[in-house]
Amino acid sequence: MVVDTSTPRARAQYDANVSFALGYKPGCTSKSNRPRVIVTGFGRFLENADNATGRIVSALVPEAKYPETTAPPPGPDGWAVDPPAPQTSVAIGTVTLPNAGEVDVCAMIVPVYWDLSSILIAKEIDAFKPQMVLMNGIAGDTQDLWIELGSVRSEERRV
Repeated sequence: MVVDTSTPRARAQYDANVSFALGYKPGCTSKSNRPRVIVTGFGRFLENADNATGRIVSALVPEAKYPETTAPPPGPDGWAVDPPAPQTSVAIGTVTLPNAGEVDVCAMIVPVYWDLSSILIAKEIDAFKPQMVLMNGIAGDTQDLWIELGSVRSEERRV
């Protein structure tokens, strides 16, 4: 992953994202013995106000309200800094699945900044200790649905 800090605006966005990530406290904890899953989606990206992945996550766990934010106005060197906090929504809920029973779901709607969203998700993984993480994203107006990447949580940490 390459993080762009080549312009004053890009550097300011990076600094805002780092500051938010450093201060972020996980919102999902569960002391139940139920299976746990994290489901992620994204919120608005600049002027694209509706991101289907974030709307799906909000429908799954309504307490994770889709962040209704507007893009900052463009400036002379591109978009102004887009504050990440208002674009983040995290909540925990319990859903009942056929043949599986009750499952605790940590629903995350995160800003569309790869460097930031990965840190927020990693912090929730450490706190929530899910058996599965389902991450959603879009890459265009229309596309086929496919599993892009999968992984299995291991109790052994590798560096």
